[in-house]
Formats: sequence, C-alpha cells, structure tokens
Amino acid sequence: MRDNLKNVVQDHLALLRNIEPDQLKAFVADYLSRDLKFKALFNKEFKSAPGAENKGSDSPAISSKPKGFDLQSPARPAFDAAKSLYESLISLSAQDAWLCLDVIDNISDLANTRDDRVYIYDSCLELLENKPIADFDCETKFLGICANLLARENLSGGQAALSMHESKPLGEKFLKLLFERTEALEAQAKSADQLHFISAKYEIARSLQDKDISEDMCLKALAFGVDTQKWLLRLYGLYQEKGSDLQMAPVAESILFNGRPDFYGKLKSHLQILGIWEKERSDLIDRCAQLPQYLEILENEQAWDKLMLQVRKRPDLIYQYGAMLSDHNRLLVKTIFNTTILDEAYNSTKQENYASVCQHLEAFHDAGFAAEAIELARNTRETFRRKSPFVDELTKFVNKVSK
Repeated sequence: MRDNLKNVVQDHLALLRNIEPDQLKAFVADYLSRDLKFKALFNKEFKSAPGAENKGSDSPAISSKPKGFDLQSPARPAFDAAKSLYESLISLSAQDAWLCLDVIDNISDLANTRDDRVYIYDSCLELLENKPIADFDCETKFLGICANLLARENLSGGQAALSMHESKPLGEKFLKLLFERTEALEAQAKSADQLHFISAKYEIARSLQDKDISEDMCLKALAFGVDTQKWLLRLYGLYQEKGSDLQMAPVAESILFNGRPDFYGKLKSHLQILGIWEKERSDLIDRCAQLPQYLEILENEQAWDKLMLQVRKRPDLIYQYGAMLSDHNRLLVKTIFNTTILDEAYNSTKQENYASVCQHLEAFHDAGFAAEAIELARNTRETFRRKSPFVDELTKFVNKVSK
C-alpha cells in the first residue's frame, strides 16, 4: 500500500499544498524509518534531486530530523498528515482515500504511547460523529480502527480502564456510536462484514462488562453458523459468570456435540443441579453414540446393557470390555469370547496370527474364565494339530496359565 503513496501524492499535489511542510516531512520520515520498501521507492524518486546528499547510497534524502518533529512520538504528526490528506480526498476519490485510511490504520498500530492512541482515537471518533461517511468500506475501516484502539486500552484492564481519561468515558461513547451507526451498515453488509461488526460490539461490550449486550452479540453471531464453537464458548463463559445452570446446560450440550467431549461432565453436572439428570440420562447417552468417545461414556456411566449391545455389534471389543461385562451377562460374554477366538483361529495362517490368538485366550482367561480359556486352548490345539507352530504357541499358553 505504501508503495502506492507516490502515485497518490503525484495525483493530488494541489491538495498536498494545504498540508503544513513539517507535517508532511514528519509523515514521510516516520515511514522511511519503518518501511524498507517505501524507503527504496523514496530513494529511487528523490536521490538524484537537486541538493540531495549521499548520491548513490541507500540513505534517504531526508537524513535529519524535520523541524518540529519529535522522534519520541512520531505517530501524532504522521496521523495528522494522513488524516488531512484523507479529508481532502474522500470527496474526490474513495479509492485514494482508502489508501490514506490504510496508512492511518498502520499508524494506529504503531502508536506506542497511550497519549498518541487517545489522540488518534479521539480524532477518528470526532470524524465519525461530525462527518457521516457515505462510503461503506471507509466507514467500516474507521469503526475498526476505533475498536482496535479501544481494545488495546480496555480489554486487559477491566473496570479500572473503562475510560482512557477521567473526563471522557471513551468506551461508552464509542459503544453508543457503534450501535447507532452499524444497524444500517449491517443491512448492506455481507455476512463476513456483519460478523466484523458483531465481533467489534462483543469485544467492546465485554470490556465494559455489559453481559446483556455481550450475550446478544453471541446469539447473533451463532445465527451465521461461522466459528460456532468459538461463540458457543463465549456464550457459555457469560452464563458461567451469571451462575445460571439453566442457561449453561443447553450451551454445554451444543459445545459437546460440536466436538468437545470434555463438556459431557459439565453438562451432566448442570442437569444434576437442575434435578433432571435421571430423566435425561438415557436419551443423552443415546445421542452420544455419534461421538468417538461413546464407549468411554458408556463405561463411565456403567451403562452395561448399551455397552453389551456395542460389543455384540463389534465382537472384537470383547477383549477390552469382557472383564467388566462378565458380572452382568456371564453366559453372553463367554459365548462372544469363544466365537471370536475360534473365528480368529480358523483365519490364522502366520506365526503372528497364532501369537494373537493366544493373547486373546489370555484376555479370556483374565476376564474371569480361567477354566474355559484353558479348555478352548486345548480344543483348538487338537483341531489344528497339523499346524506345528500354532500347536507350539497354544501349548506355551496352556503351560503358562496352568502353573
């Protein structure tokens, strides 16, 4: 963008004459000190100019401090120059004015003193209040600059930082202006721009500790279906501050089913406090079947019938859950163990397959079926007596568990 500054200046020399020379020098010197691309462009344009020093070097033609330019606080004069140029250009060319706005945005980011940030903030806010901007993009840019400046002052400061200075509560003033000015803009905006407004409102409302407005912004943002989890977590945090289990419960449920299984415990806690856990328990567990952590939830909830149903659908799960299910349906667990191990034995053709069968026999044994596991091993050994490597593995297992 700064590379284009030369073209802007060349196109509007007449307008530049209205700017004080020291202001313009301060603006240029600031960017020469910060931007190598702009410095190179400046040198290319001016190093051969009459009176220029150090020809052929990379040093800028302006090599000394401009008169009246405070090196410790370059942001303010640079901002004044850019703002003056913007006000001259906005009625002629929104595109060129936008370039100045981009410069103003960068200056506001680089402002490293609180006084400079307050000065830029006040000036932008005054321009917004007194000179309504017809161009949509410029309006949103100014709103964004104000929001970012205010956020830098307020968001980490809490209640003590609600005003940048005692006589002027800038946060409340900007929030009022933001709400007044953005309704019409939101109607024109695309979804992404509307979310930009909503995010700005949310951040400022949070800095002002206005929970009602913050909640409203979260609900509006969720309607767009973008960054859903982020806004759900923000909404949950608001309700958590209120201590409202009635409001936290449905949000925790949405967060859970948007990929945060750790919220299952939080949701359960809210439902228990509300006294409806037992009523909701079975239905909630069933809806958790879509989650990768479903089996873990069944185990933690000791939902043995539902867990057994999953094992019947996937018999290989018997090795993981057989021991805990054996007290609830011993006959069925024994049958699944027998059938699954025999199926594996009949499909085993390599040494590693034989070792796997014996590992599963050991799981059968450790699940409380010692005698049954030994009997199955002996019967399997007899069935596959012609497979010597398999017979050897089965014999090792029988000898190991029979000691």
